Amino acid sequence: MSDSEIEDYYNEGSESDAEDERFKTQLQNCLDEVQHDGTFFSHQVITSHHNPGLSIKNYGTIGLPLSTRDAHGIASICKQSPFGKGSETIIDTSVRKTWELDAADFECLNPRWAAFTDSIVKRAVTDLGVQVPVVAQRYKLLLYEEGAFFKAHRDTEKVPGMFGTLVICLPSAHTGGEVHLVHGSEKHVLETAQASAFDVTTLAWYSDVQHEVKPVTSGYRLVLTYNLSQSQNERIQSAAALDQSHAKLERLLRNWNKSQFYSRAYIYPLNYQYTEANLRMQALKGEDAAKAKYLQQLCDKNGFFWFLGTMTKQTVDEDYGEEEDSISWDCIVTPAGGKVELNMLIEPEMILGEDLYEGRSADSEDEGEFTGNEGMASTYRYHNTVCILMRKPDIINFFPSSGGADRIRGLFHLLRDDFLSNLENSPSARSEAPMLRILTCLLREASEKRSTAYYGSYHSGFDESRVQSLQLFVDVSEFCNEYGLTDVVRQALGTVLTMEVIPSSSQIVQIIARQFERDSGENAEGNWDKFLPPQGPNRPTFEDVERFHKNLLLLKAALPQTIVQMFEGWTQQKLGAMILNVAHIEEKHFSTFISLLPLQANRCRLLPAIVNQGSRGYLIRFLSRLATAEIDKTSSWDTLVKTSYQTAIPSALPKLAIALDDLNELQSHPRPYHPIPDEYTASGPRPTYVIDFLAVLYRTLEFGMEKEAQSLVQSGFPELSVVDGSLWRFWEAAVNLVEKLINILSKHDIRTVNETAAPWIKSTLLRLTLVLANRKPIQPPNWARATSIPCDCEPCRWLKHFLADPNQEAGRFTYVANIRTHLQRHLPSQDYKFEVDKRGSPQTLVIWKTNNAYNRLKQDWDRDRESYWGRVRRLRSSFTDAMLGEDITTYTSMGNASPTPPVLQPTPPVLQPSPMSQPSDGHSYSTTNSHSRMNQHPNIPPQRSHQQPAIYQQPAVCWKPDGISQDAAFQQPMFSWNARSLEPIPAAMMNAREVPPVAGVKRKADVVDLTEDMSD
Repeated sequence: MSDSEIEDYYNEGSESDAEDERFKTQLQNCLDEVQHDGTFFSHQVITSHHNPGLSIKNYGTIGLPLSTRDAHGIASICKQSPFGKGSETIIDTSVRKTWELDAADFECLNPRWAAFTDSIVKRAVTDLGVQVPVVAQRYKLLLYEEGAFFKAHRDTEKVPGMFGTLVICLPSAHTGGEVHLVHGSEKHVLETAQASAFDVTTLAWYSDVQHEVKPVTSGYRLVLTYNLSQSQNERIQSAAALDQSHAKLERLLRNWNKSQFYSRAYIYPLNYQYTEANLRMQALKGEDAAKAKYLQQLCDKNGFFWFLGTMTKQTVDEDYGEEEDSISWDCIVTPAGGKVELNMLIEPEMILGEDLYEGRSADSEDEGEFTGNEGMASTYRYHNTVCILMRKPDIINFFPSSGGADRIRGLFHLLRDDFLSNLENSPSARSEAPMLRILTCLLREASEKRSTAYYGSYHSGFDESRVQSLQLFVDVSEFCNEYGLTDVVRQALGTVLTMEVIPSSSQIVQIIARQFERDSGENAEGNWDKFLPPQGPNRPTFEDVERFHKNLLLLKAALPQTIVQMFEGWTQQKLGAMILNVAHIEEKHFSTFISLLPLQANRCRLLPAIVNQGSRGYLIRFLSRLATAEIDKTSSWDTLVKTSYQTAIPSALPKLAIALDDLNELQSHPRPYHPIPDEYTASGPRPTYVIDFLAVLYRTLEFGMEKEAQSLVQSGFPELSVVDGSLWRFWEAAVNLVEKLINILSKHDIRTVNETAAPWIKSTLLRLTLVLANRKPIQPPNWARATSIPCDCEPCRWLKHFLADPNQEAGRFTYVANIRTHLQRHLPSQDYKFEVDKRGSPQTLVIWKTNNAYNRLKQDWDRDRESYWGRVRRLRSSFTDAMLGEDITTYTSMGNASPTPPVLQPTPPVLQPSPMSQPSDGHSYSTTNSHSRMNQHPNIPPQRSHQQPAIYQQPAVCWKPDGISQDAAFQQPMFSWNARSLEPIPAAMMNAREVPPVAGVKRKADVVDLTEDMSD
């Protein structure tokens, strides 16, 4: 990473931290400002209430519930209700059809009614979130008879400071008359009919809220209306003003939803402490209650969950003044008080506000005590009740990974309630992932092994915890099936079905079977397909196939018989498709693979898959194993194998042929061969390719598959077309193969197959015989020897000249010791003889050529010939005589064939003396006339010459021994060159020269044999 990239990375991190801090500050300020909160309407039903003692001028007291007689009396006194239009007051029954009485024409005589009304006003003002003192002034008595209504309108200010309307619906049985409220994009319907016979229903809304009273369809609707007003010195309360406060939080929540830099959750401390028993929205006090109501209205519709929780910070005073702090959850509940388990760590940056614990006294503590030589540390605890906010999609990140049904049940209830409260907003997509997570956790909890109390052993029985997990799984799956989340149930069960091995006694099998049965109606196979996960980038392994197959067998046993046949067809199709997608089927999977073949649909699909994806060795081993599979072999099994062979062999034939390299394997396995493949034993070695091939051939003959056997014989054996020495390394394997093939053919003796095999057997034996004959070594006709000396220094060039000379048996090389050693190292000691002539200085290395290499090759060839013809003669039998005819007699009597290849005469290299090293007095180089030996018969080795060997003493300028200068090594040349003819001086003259004595040293032998001792 470059410096600029590193700088950008840290800048980006600091920017995201700054943005998160700004957001936290804004969110905290928004919640701090909430002292009161409400909605633009209030609606409550009161079952325990007082009779108002309603009395109407000129009529008298009205009994409740309202009777028809009193309803008629009221209507006879009332006047038609008008409505305002601009500055006018209009009566129009097409807009408003209602009877009304002014406040001066009626009164409430019950003295308890005023206090009861005050309680209704207080509750309504709280619901509306009004933050100033309120006065409720009685305004009208309204009677809605059948067909009465009031079209959509907004209330006008009837008294100074009026901001809303309160409606008390007195007991009077009726239907219809619902109040429809509209404010901005929000709509609500408030019903009064359901409890109208005996209960009191109260309604309240802000004046700027549009409302409409729908027609009463039966009975009478009797209501008292009140004008809600405030001091004119205060800011007028309205739904619009309430919207502004709500809009601020909604804007922050929308930003949170869009940003990736904010925390997944934030924690807001409340003002009061609450016990776990009282930790619910209904029990909150003062500003805490207002904030909770505020969040309850805005979080859900903006895609957020909020919770109540208690957390504890624990500080332990360690030695030397150090402190160890930790913050943990005590309890987390939904607003309704339902306990939930969230796997959430409390990070300091998640908490809104300044340091929550700075300058604060501990709420509880354990004071340290002195114990022995040291004291126990004191522990201080700080308790807080908080609100927790998080995005709904992030809830899945805090799911507990384990813990049983008790930890998961609360989350399910939370998600279920959220789903049901948002049905009109199509919550299915948002709920799929959390519901799937719940189902998967429950299945894992129900199926995993548990440790017992004894020795850590495991059992797979269903304890109480598992029963609860399975029961909750059933409840969750029923909910999902009912509300269009069936695919989630299928996906969860499919994970178990395809990825895990289900215990045979598991109740999970019964649950999966019930779901399969539920989905077995119309488009059953399409529904069952949804149990299988989509194909990902990783191809399945055969272990996946084996697990899936075992689980399908368990599932089949649990299904009702009415759908078993359809299920079997689906199973065959899915297993076949899954196997076709397997990257590689290993040999250890052959047994399971073969067990699937009895299904006809699988056989048609799987065998081509093996042929297409398998290598030749893999394929031949499969066909061999197929015939020896440990399966309950009924009368139809052989038919299955025969049918499989007929399907696989023709298309696989190009891959099956034995190659020359396969013969090496056969040669390395000298054990006896039994044509029936009983070599497939657990303890024995794995059969070679050739043995597998012969086993398949044997089965085709055993099954009477004449056509397939002919194809295997005709195309499966290697054509030994190369008649040279390289073929001989296969001779034992080739003869083994011929012998094994003859054994198999003789056991079945099918004429057409024998006739197909005979040409290959004849050709193989003939070619091996010719190769053997051509390998017979030829005795060298002269003394020329091949050379591959890499060095090109002048002494080595003279050595190569000597080796290429056909007439020279021996050569003399007069050099210092290091050069002599250098020359000797280029020649194998077993093929040359070395001597050192110590007369003179430097001394002379004498090299003699031998016929040792030829003699060794001849001995090896004689052994090969005896071994080969011994094996071929054992092939003779009445069966081979009948199949091969006279050819077998010919092959077994060709042991003395010995063709002689042409002799290659090597040409000696032309050497010129180096002008820089040529002595001024000519040269001394002699050679021995060996024409008499050259004229001998080429197969008779020449006898060793008694004449002196050729002498090579020209100094090599291009190479010198380490530590010896060129001048010191060659300062007294022993040869002189004849300038006239450049003829070498005869060896006799050279040997007649006197060897200079060495002072003070006793002379050693004049000649030393270095064939064994190479010392100077």
